[in-house]
Amino acid sequence: MTKQSKITVKHYLEKKVKPTMVYDDLPLGYPLYYRITYKRKTTNLKSFTGAIMTEKAYEHFKTTNEVLSYETNYKTGFTHLKLEDELLFLEKAIEQLVNKNSDIVVFDEYFVENLKTFFNDLRESLYFQGWYSYKQKLDLRVKDKSRKSPLTVSEILNQKIDLSKEDIDFNNQYKKFNDEKGYNQERFYHIFDKGKSLIECLNIIKEVTEIDLFPYIHKNTLKYWQVIGLILIAYPRTIFIDFFVNYDIKKILDIKEKNNVDLTAIEVTDICNKLKNNHLGIYFK
Repeated sequence: MTKQSKITVKHYLEKKVKPTMVYDDLPLGYPLYYRITYKRKTTNLKSFTGAIMTEKAYEHFKTTNEVLSYETNYKTGFTHLKLEDELLFLEKAIEQLVNKNSDIVVFDEYFVENLKTFFNDLRESLYFQGWYSYKQKLDLRVKDKSRKSPLTVSEILNQKIDLSKEDIDFNNQYKKFNDEKGYNQERFYHIFDKGKSLIECLNIIKEVTEIDLFPYIHKNTLKYWQVIGLILIAYPRTIFIDFFVNYDIKKILDIKEKNNVDLTAIEVTDICNKLKNNHLGIYFK
């Protein structure tokens, strides 16, 4: 096995730029940057928090990993990202990018853009995945009990799935359209406001019009949205990488029980794992 090259991430004050005001009556400060080194190649990245710090604040931060809030200002930055967590989160996100592609180049034009996605708002990230497909695939477990290894990505994408009762019930709702390829199923799914949860949209329609549209959504897709709701209760007002690094299925299952959500622990666990790992670009339709 080839040994993976070491990734190093270190923060520093970028003093090559013109100093700027942090707050009134304080010494001028500089922006916080990170130096990322992989395979002897280095790139410099401005802190996603947009932190501007006095030299005193930086020295304190470097020594203690604590922020002197009265000498640190955030000009721009990702909502919910704490400066104290950024170094660890960067290391974990870069590690995932390298695991996906060990030949990645830190100077690549897409590197920073891909890295940024790990720091997007968690709700935004999960909603993107939730709206990805109108018909989610739920059961990807190995049916052969004698086999101990999990299915490979290739096997999952190429496996033949027999129609379940949920599939048959779902297709029956659209029989009148005589649509074998699911055109109307997908078109209906995508009329909703993607800034909201699908379940929230359906409940509003039901409350206002007394029309129940839940039967027109695949049951597995509804399960995905239920789990997204549970995750957002467990990890409120945060970013995706926080959920990825601090993932705790017990906390999510406890919330499922407290809210009497009609899902099995296996269903919740499987969907959580897919939502967590799909972020790396492997989407199971």
